[in-house]
Amino acid sequence: FLSRSPFYCSSEDNKPTNNHQRKLHTQMPAMGNQQTAVDTSGNTREVQPGDKPEVTMSKQEWQARLGAKAYNTLRESGTDSAWSSDYLNHKGSGVYNCKGCGQQLFLSNTKYNSGTGWPSFDEAIPGTVLTKTDNSFGMTRTEILCSRCHGHLGHMFPDRKNRTGVRC
Repeated sequence: FLSRSPFYCSSEDNKPTNNHQRKLHTQMPAMGNQQTAVDTSGNTREVQPGDKPEVTMSKQEWQARLGAKAYNTLRESGTDSAWSSDYLNHKGSGVYNCKGCGQQLFLSNTKYNSGTGWPSFDEAIPGTVLTKTDNSFGMTRTEILCSRCHGHLGHMFPDRKNRTGVRC
């Protein structure tokens, strides 16, 4: 786990445990000059006050489990440099799992080349991703978190290059 990436891809042999199927219900409504990703299918939900992660560890336990780079991404909302991810050009089939807790997050057939320099997916496995409004860096974005350990996975953006109009 030396990579900064917040996830890893398991092989084709590790199929989703609940036989998840792709769903096409994600919408991207315009809101003035800003756009915010909204998933009307129930694939994601906004973090609520009082929500507690199912998987918890001390800072030292997380650091030992993840290593410095992945810890910075998952637990401190850091980011890797564009074009540097081990999974940017990964084409294998399987399931992308949270590096923090192992939860299955994205099916490989939802991954696509967004041209942004980061691995991109057009949809999460239902119930595996939480969203949170992020107002850092002088802009409003939608942060995505693992629903099990609340690890930072990145941000959700509008993207008309894929079938859902949303990039995770």
